[in-house]
Amino acid sequence: MPESNVVVAPDDVHNHAVAKDGGALVYDIPPCTSLRFDPTGYTIPIPKKSGLAGPNSIHLIHAKDEYFRAPWDGKMPVTLEPAFFTNIRGTNRFAGFASGETYILGVGHDNYPEPEMKFSVMWVGMMKVK
Repeated sequence: MPESNVVVAPDDVHNHAVAKDGGALVYDIPPCTSLRFDPTGYTIPIPKKSGLAGPNSIHLIHAKDEYFRAPWDGKMPVTLEPAFFTNIRGTNRFAGFASGETYILGVGHDNYPEPEMKFSVMWVGMMKVK
């Protein structure tokens, strides 16, 4: 799988966490081992009733047995690559974004490494790999 200069920039139109009736757009990306998540110019929405200061993590879901997590400050651009993620579910390490696959990227606040991890979702984007 090739390296890439793919950038995913969060915005309101791709935010599945707040979209009604599946109205959020999907990111179409090429196969790649990593991508840049760049929130520059966008503020991740924090639910008012949550009492949280902001996001502290990024979660990536691929299939039911591939769920990954990484700490994140909620502001700075970050490269999502295999070394970045810790396995939450499944034994396969993250290997990149494979052709024909769909990935769900969630930004929010969690209490990892608590055994009963809770994840308060603030932004969710779906990526389909060409």
